[in-house]
Amino acid sequence: MINVRTNHFILLSVYNNRMKSKLFKWFFFLITCMACSKDHSSFKSSGEIIGLDYRKCACWGDKCGCCGNWVIKIEESSYLFKNLPISPKLDLSDPLQKFPIPIFLDWKKDPDSCAANWGYIIIDRFALK
Repeated sequence: MINVRTNHFILLSVYNNRMKSKLFKWFFFLITCMACSKDHSSFKSSGEIIGLDYRKCACWGDKCGCCGNWVIKIEESSYLFKNLPISPKLDLSDPLQKFPIPIFLDWKKDPDSCAANWGYIIIDRFALK
C-alpha cells in the first residue's frame, strides 16, 4: 500500500519535472530570440533610398555624363548609386516597391573620375531598417 505522503511526493516530483521542462523551453526560446536580434551599430551610416534619378544625361557627341540610376539620402546629402549588393530582401527593380526605403549601409565614393564628379557612391553592404 502506498503511503499518502509518498504519493504526494511522486506527484510533486512529476510536477517539478514538467515545470523544469517548460522553463527550459522558455529559456531556450528567449536566448534564441536575443541571439537573432540584429546589431546595426556596425554600419557606417544610415540613409534612405529615395528612388530613381530621372534627370536627362548631358551628352557631347557619343559621350554622355554620369547620370541616372538610384538616389540615396545619407544624413543631409544626396548621392547616386548604380546598384545594391544582391539581397533577397530588397529588389529595386520591383515596380511595386514603395519609396523611400530606410537602410543601414557601408559605402565609399566611387573612384571613377566621372562618377566622383557626379556624386556616385558604391554601397558595400546594407540592411533594411
